[in-house]
Amino acid sequence: ALELKALTIRATIRGHLARTELELTYHSSLDYDTAGRFKFPLPPDAEVSDVGLWFGETLRHGVAVERVLARQAFEETVHRAADPALVEWNPGQAFSLDVYPVPADGDKKVFVAYDQELTSSDYMLDLRFAKDIAKLDVTVDADGHAIAPVDGIVRVPRDVSETALVAHADDGAWYASAAIDVAPPEAAAAPASHVVILYDTSSSSVRQNAASVRRFLTGFLARQNAWATADLVPFAVTLEPGRRIEKAATPSGALELDRLLRDLQPLGATNLLELTAQLPKLLAPLPIDTRVVLVTDGLTSLGDSHEVAAAFRALAALHRPLVVVNAARTADDLLLDNAAASTGGWHLDLTRVEPEAAVATAMQVPAHVRLDQRVVPGVLVASSATRFAVAMRTAAPIAEFPGLIVPVRELHGVAAAMVRRAYARARLRDLLARGASDDEVLAHGRTYSQVTPRTSLLVLDTWQDYVHYHLDLPPELVAEMHREQEEEARMERLACERRNRPLVLPPSPAPAGPWTLSGGVYDDSNATLPGVTVSLLDGGVTVQTVVTDVTGSYSFSVPAAPQNAEVVAELSGFGSVTRVLGNNVPSGASLEVVLLSAITESVTVTAEAALAPVNTTATTETAIHSLRVPIASTDSLLRSIERDGSSDSDDPAVQRAVAVRRRELTRAVLARLRALRSPAERLRYYVNARALLGGDKSFHVFAAEIFREQSPELAVRVLLDLAEARDREAPLLRLLARILDGWNEGAIARLLLEHALEIAPTEVQSLREMILLDARSGRAEAVAARGARLRAVPAADRDWDVVGVYEQTERVLARWDEASPTERQRGIDLRVDPKDDLTIELMFDTGWSWVDVHVIEPSGEKVTWNHTTSAAGAEFTGGYNYGYGPEIYTIRNAPPGTYRIEIDYYASDRTNVSLETLAHVIIAERTRGGIERREKFVVLAADQEHQLLATVER
Repeated sequence: ALELKALTIRATIRGHLARTELELTYHSSLDYDTAGRFKFPLPPDAEVSDVGLWFGETLRHGVAVERVLARQAFEETVHRAADPALVEWNPGQAFSLDVYPVPADGDKKVFVAYDQELTSSDYMLDLRFAKDIAKLDVTVDADGHAIAPVDGIVRVPRDVSETALVAHADDGAWYASAAIDVAPPEAAAAPASHVVILYDTSSSSVRQNAASVRRFLTGFLARQNAWATADLVPFAVTLEPGRRIEKAATPSGALELDRLLRDLQPLGATNLLELTAQLPKLLAPLPIDTRVVLVTDGLTSLGDSHEVAAAFRALAALHRPLVVVNAARTADDLLLDNAAASTGGWHLDLTRVEPEAAVATAMQVPAHVRLDQRVVPGVLVASSATRFAVAMRTAAPIAEFPGLIVPVRELHGVAAAMVRRAYARARLRDLLARGASDDEVLAHGRTYSQVTPRTSLLVLDTWQDYVHYHLDLPPELVAEMHREQEEEARMERLACERRNRPLVLPPSPAPAGPWTLSGGVYDDSNATLPGVTVSLLDGGVTVQTVVTDVTGSYSFSVPAAPQNAEVVAELSGFGSVTRVLGNNVPSGASLEVVLLSAITESVTVTAEAALAPVNTTATTETAIHSLRVPIASTDSLLRSIERDGSSDSDDPAVQRAVAVRRRELTRAVLARLRALRSPAERLRYYVNARALLGGDKSFHVFAAEIFREQSPELAVRVLLDLAEARDREAPLLRLLARILDGWNEGAIARLLLEHALEIAPTEVQSLREMILLDARSGRAEAVAARGARLRAVPAADRDWDVVGVYEQTERVLARWDEASPTERQRGIDLRVDPKDDLTIELMFDTGWSWVDVHVIEPSGEKVTWNHTTSAAGAEFTGGYNYGYGPEIYTIRNAPPGTYRIEIDYYASDRTNVSLETLAHVIIAERTRGGIERREKFVVLAADQEHQLLATVER
């Protein structure tokens, strides 16, 4: 419904630095205002450096704001129907911009700029679009180089000379950025007698280019001793037992590796903390020459990112260099770089280099090249000839780059800002590599208006918005504020004169995507195929055609996701292949295709390569290992979801009807999943359904409940699939942690809560859940520390809409304080007062919506947020908590009879038309045997939805 209407692009290239500015005008065909999320992948070594919105004819640029405050300001401004925009830190080569509102049947103009270093690749600008754009204006300043688009792509060859670019910035400092070549002395790594391959099998690992990884691992093992063995150790939530490969360097070893890799099932979330904790034990008994290879997409939904980074730095004590390998464009490059550097190892990015070249690099010992202390980074690690970008900042003019004999060129104007930005990128990488404090990273982000793990770029509507959040005002708003204040003062003076009373001056204000798909084409021996014509179709209509490059890679970029996507690959002398992807294919997916020689008929398969590997079949007698057909090709129910689960209609009534139909189909999928008795059959069906329903709350939560009947371990991993898919949603992670705690998975629940606290530290509900978990685990020091953190917030600083949560947590801590040291050491379930007969606790995962629990007692009296006590002595708290809950019902001497527990979805977040709310209710009943706990989940999607959740017989 959001279509790109006009696009203006300005690119500036100077030496090894490039800046690209885009002005994008989108038109909405909807008849209501909506939020928009603009997403696109970034080139290598690029960062979003600016964002802005137009207010009339004025472009307002984003300011760097502490990330938690920025998200709060964005959401609060959205719900006043104002105009904010927000860019947050996103590890990897991806970018997203949240904008509101995109007006009904209107236009929204967005400004985005990104800067990059051209050290490993040419500058490329893809101008191939799936639909006609009414207005396209492109200007490329290539520093005097002639340019000419070829097949819709503007390519500017990178400058291969070593040059230092310097500039005098507006802040009075001098900055320099140099591109230098490092050719370390070659030192071959000795072949190993044993190799450990740590293989990430989390659900996000499907983003890896599996063929590239297999080629690397096969080539790497072939370079080891002829008698070498290897252990393949899959890991996601935990480390699985290793699979031994004998004669790993031989063809038979390569076949066994291939078989083992194809048997792996991507499921669950990545737990890098568990990996780093178990690795010393795993490696201790192995030969000293053992090589360790870590294959991961570098993403984690579990634990605090600071702890993960520190855990990798601690691996240096093993004195075992890691070979860190990734083949996913969404990988967290900084995390993986630091994991390799801290151990003196290698980070090999197979999205940038060929697997064979990566193998050669891994068989060379890395050299450490130290630079002048004024330069960042101060140490370069390279095992082969490599180009690096280094930078520096000084107070004095820079006539030469310290320690390097390279030409120096001074830049001015827009180009000067590129040099300062290059220093900011280099400095940020250095801060994160050495584990700098949050305050240091925050100060850096503010100084350089940079997106960092601690700062976001934010655009707000009025000067009052900036003053309210104590943010620096953009220049045009400073003048507007002064004009309005002067006018208000003038009117006040006139009013004072009329009323003949003295003037009282007011106090001074406080200081202030396109949709993408990429992949590779290979022959049946896994060799890359350049020159293959690859077409993207939507409902049989060709929207874009590309040709694979010398590495066999292709990439599509279109303004909107196809509704019925197909990919067709063709090459003379090979058979054509059609991959029918259907709808709901996420942007940034990766799809590999295999062409068979001397086969002329078409091979048509249905697959969701971005989400799950599936069974192998083909329409020819030749085995096609990379073409995997999910059950969706034969299962009518899953085919119905592909066909009926989405719509391109702009009619809200049609969209609501489709949403209802999708929920009905999801319930039917869950019913069929439950009907399957074999865990293996259930897992196979779940994986194929996940290709269509991945990320849906009801699908994952209820599927996990079904798996728990037979396999609790699989149930945990299925639930964590949802955490991996939505790892930036703190309220959802909090609810998943509550569920896992109830399943006696306290260690994993704690990691989810730590991640939720890092994302949203001001949400008191996460702190309360962590205190409850620590108390139940007997972690007395942790309870004391978190309790002190909560009590340190003065009553005057506690927001009115979460005061109830503070009060609920204070009561919990009071019970902890009353317990004896022995009880604390043993662990106490503080969620329930053992004197109460019945406790019912509701929490949900959306903030700008309201869910209530209603308890109808045996007498017929209803206890809820607006009737908080009953004649039988029940008490209700939390009715005025803003979003999330908890709402808690307790009764001490419960009269016998039936207690009806109902749930009411009072209001949804109307700024998000696709919102669903997951509600989780814990029912704790005192029985003769102790406290009996039950849990209920429900996913709510419509206002005024009311349903019976459970009954309790006393």
